[in-house]
Amino acid sequence: MAKARDFTLLLIRSCATEWDDCGRLVGSSDLPLCESGRGRLEQALDAMGPIDLDLVFSSPDESSVQIAELVAGSTNARVRVVESLADIHLGLWEGLQADQLAERYPTAFRQWQADPGSVQVPGGESFHGARERIVDGLVRAMEKSRARNTRIGVVVRPMAWAVLRCWLGSMPSSQVWEALRDAPLLAWHEADLGQLLSAAGSTDSES
Repeated sequence: MAKARDFTLLLIRSCATEWDDCGRLVGSSDLPLCESGRGRLEQALDAMGPIDLDLVFSSPDESSVQIAELVAGSTNARVRVVESLADIHLGLWEGLQADQLAERYPTAFRQWQADPGSVQVPGGESFHGARERIVDGLVRAMEKSRARNTRIGVVVRPMAWAVLRCWLGSMPSSQVWEALRDAPLLAWHEADLGQLLSAAGSTDSES
């Protein structure tokens, strides 16, 4: 049995809206789960086999909450919405497709594709500020969970998912696109809360 301060996290990537399917940037937009997305998630869950979770944390957007409830329903886990796990707010870019962004913001979009931390999206949230919010939000939510809640699902939108995967894997956050490339919808991570608290304190100094 896991120690009281050890956790097993199942990171679940919520990329299951109509905007995702047609290549639009979603960011923090609040959109429902689409049928094709539900089908892909159900296939991924079936392929993973039985999942035992105590608790599921969810980003506040509609599609993530729907996925969290779907996952929790198969494991008898409880769902807890964590506001600070919301994906990065992309301001004026939300809802646009890649070709539109390349035409309207050629230099900034090219830099963002290389390293999102190097660009301040017009009207959007700082990448580094968002990373700190997301990481701190997960750590605080884990701290508040009871000792027996050691197997936790975490449902977040793609960029937040990549931020957390980089952080849990000790990868620089500039590698978020690498973390997303050919990434599974679900991924297990072992985590020690003490180490996570220490790592979370260093996120604001990361360049």
